[in-house]
Formats: sequence, C-alpha cells, structure tokens
Amino acid sequence: MMFAGRAKSGKTVRAATISGLVISVCLYTTITILALGLIPKSKLLHSASPLADALNVVTGSGGSAVMALLALVCLFGSAIGWIMMSSEAPYQAAKNGLFLPFLAKTNKNGTPVLVLILTCCASQLFILSTLSGNIAAAYDFVVKVSTLAFLVQYFISPLFQLKLTITGATYEGNSVLKRCFDAFIAALALTYSCWIIKSGMGDWHVFVLSVGLFLLGFLLYPLMKYQPLQK
Repeated sequence: MMFAGRAKSGKTVRAATISGLVISVCLYTTITILALGLIPKSKLLHSASPLADALNVVTGSGGSAVMALLALVCLFGSAIGWIMMSSEAPYQAAKNGLFLPFLAKTNKNGTPVLVLILTCCASQLFILSTLSGNIAAAYDFVVKVSTLAFLVQYFISPLFQLKLTITGATYEGNSVLKRCFDAFIAALALTYSCWIIKSGMGDWHVFVLSVGLFLLGFLLYPLMKYQPLQK
C-alpha cells in the first residue's frame, strides 16, 4: 500500500493487495498442512525447521539444501522490499511538503537516492549497535524492536480515520451509510491495534525502545523552518 502512489491506477493497487493476501494465505495453509501430514506430532513439536524436515521426508537429505536456497531468495527479496519501503515514507512526506524538502529529490529514474542512502545508513547503525556474542539473541531483539515500532503507526492510522468519520472531513457529498461503514471499519482496526500493542508490551524495555525510535524522527522537524516547504 505504501507504493500505491506509484501505481498506474487504484484498480492495480486493489488487485495486488487482494491477490497478495490470498496467495499468502494459500502458501501458509499449504505449508502447515504439508508439515502436519508428513511429520509425526512428537517430532513436529520439537522441530526447529518443520518445512525442511517435511521436505527431507519426501526428497531425502536434499530437503534442507532446497530450504536453504529458498531462504536465501526470500532474504534477498525481503531486503530489497524493506529498503524500498523504509525510504518511501520520508520521500512521500517530503514530496508533500511534510518533511525535509531536499529528501524529495530524485534521480532521472525517479528514485529518491538520498533517502535510500540515509535510511540504509541509519538501519546499519542500528543493526551494528545490537551486535553481541549471541547472534541469535541480537536477531531476535532487532525483529522485536522493528515489529513493535510499526504498531504505533497501525494505531495512529485507524485513529485518524475515525476522526475523519466523526468530523465529516473529506466526506462532503458521500452518503451517511458510507461514513458509518468507514467508522465501523476504523473502530475495528483501532481495537485490533490496541490489542496488538497490549500483546507487544510484554517486554517494556523493547516496547519503549521501539516507540523511542519512532519518535526520534520528530527531532528533524525543527529543521523544517529553515527549509521552504514544497508547493
């Protein structure tokens, strides 16, 4: 959804979102059924990589090699996707005059090079700051912090949508039924966000750090008065 502004039409975004969700559900369901059907329950409970074990049952010892190759492909694709996603938010904000204007500059291909460099450097510094003797613990910490940092945005988005439905802003000319339906969806999303945040507050240290990383971006906003806003 973050790249919706780059799509040719809204129909493309809608089709991609729905098809992506359906494909993901089918894949996860298939993987779960495959693992449950091929691995005995007693072994599955203590398996660290159930899909690799399931492939080993079918193909022999080559299953682990196949999973390692697929994991590398997945890691490469995820890295590209997350890098692009992390740079898109400040770029779109700068493009609409809500962030530092120089971050809206792009090259001849329409790529925000400066934003990509800054976000990649910031993420690498954060990763280096978590390095320790136990790489598994460091990885687990990074995953928790990065996941919980998004919960703040998931909370703010439905809250703002609910505000719009209450005040009626952007709903001129629309039916009352549509406004009530949007309010209902926003309320559901807000409830779900609150539940997710409550679930993620089991470790206060990680949660506070996640919120702090999100709020850290506000330190850049005083620089806005020294920069002319884009029209």
